[in-house]
Amino acid sequence: SMEESDEEDVLDSRRWKGISYTDGSMYEGEWAAGQKAGRGVLALANGAKFIGEFQEGLPSGLGCHLFHGGYYLGQFRAGAYDGFGVYTRTGLGEFAGVFRDGNIDGPGVVSYPDGSRDEGVWAGLSLVRQCDGATAQSAAYDTRDKARALIATFCGTEDAL
Repeated sequence: SMEESDEEDVLDSRRWKGISYTDGSMYEGEWAAGQKAGRGVLALANGAKFIGEFQEGLPSGLGCHLFHGGYYLGQFRAGAYDGFGVYTRTGLGEFAGVFRDGNIDGPGVVSYPDGSRDEGVWAGLSLVRQCDGATAQSAAYDTRDKARALIATFCGTEDAL
């Protein structure tokens, strides 16, 4: 009954829940205090998908955002790419480094399909200053691997990544 589930939410006991939204999106995962909390999968109507950790209803922590033509694996905060991560666009290349509030913002490396690369400090796709981006790239790859490992604990989709 509904009363029973509210009681569980008040006690903040995480449980697995599947839910469909009127906008066509679907969530399957852990649920607490009336919202997405813990590990889960959010599939959007446009085909995009978030797999990973949620806090207060939003992607926060480690996860993967799969979208048409690419994916991001790394850290999230309040629903946005934030921290170390790797952003890959099929046929265009990847950025491995630092993100803030959903944007590339800080040190990292862009690797192009032809094998060439640009490294330094970035603001969006603009290279602000050329310098060694390998440390940030390495941290981003470590974070990506942690996100993959997390996803593998509860979801079979890590094979695609």
